[in-house]
Amino acid sequence: MKVETLLEPRSGGECEDALVVSRHVYGVFDGVTAAPSPNGGGRTGGALAADIASSVFGERTNAPLAELVEEANRRIAQAMEQHGLDPSKQEPRWGTTAAVVRLGRDAFEWALVGDSVIIVVYADGSATPVRERADGRQGILDGQPAALGHLCSGRSALAGVRHILLATDGLLVPESHGAASVDHDLVVQRFLDGGLPAARLDTKDDVAAIAISFPPPAQPPKRLWSPRLLRRAVGGKRSSGVPSRRRRGPRSS
Repeated sequence: MKVETLLEPRSGGECEDALVVSRHVYGVFDGVTAAPSPNGGGRTGGALAADIASSVFGERTNAPLAELVEEANRRIAQAMEQHGLDPSKQEPRWGTTAAVVRLGRDAFEWALVGDSVIIVVYADGSATPVRERADGRQGILDGQPAALGHLCSGRSALAGVRHILLATDGLLVPESHGAASVDHDLVVQRFLDGGLPAARLDTKDDVAAIAISFPPPAQPPKRLWSPRLLRRAVGGKRSSGVPSRRRRGPRSS
């Protein structure tokens, strides 16, 4: 298995996205607020929220993903309170999306909050997101209990899977276009042609992306002719290649 990552800020700005690669758990997180946070050391609330979420998933790799989503949301609320912010108020809020997978032997679990995506690429060249992305935001982890209502999760088989792509919208949306312009097939083709850097369509937004690639299935070994099969093919007798010296009786006239 091969894992490729990409984490880049928008042109001339701080990167508000984060990612986690920890044992069999992989995730990307898109911080969604742009204003610097009070007492945040100059960092934005979105960057802090994304870092909190990524650390939660990196610490407890065996816990259910839904439980980790809940814990990340709770820790974001706690951090806001520690920074003197009221989590019940709408602004200024910290928030992040989340797209996470946990690999198993024959299947993978996944969890999504917001507009980051998980795209599965199969051996036959087809690709599909684990959940279709709708226009606009689909909720964020922002410390409010209602955030958990935006969680989508599931389990998918690994049979026939060649790549799993996790990405924030900096990898997905061309510059000056909206969410409706996402072309998953184009993203996948650019990735297959040149890896994650080639797949990036936008330089005006942060990007966090992970590509998990699986080796092609091993080809079955060619069957070789064995002496037993050869004897069967010639009628059950082994031939030495030496002419027979068996005496023959006299010819009848």
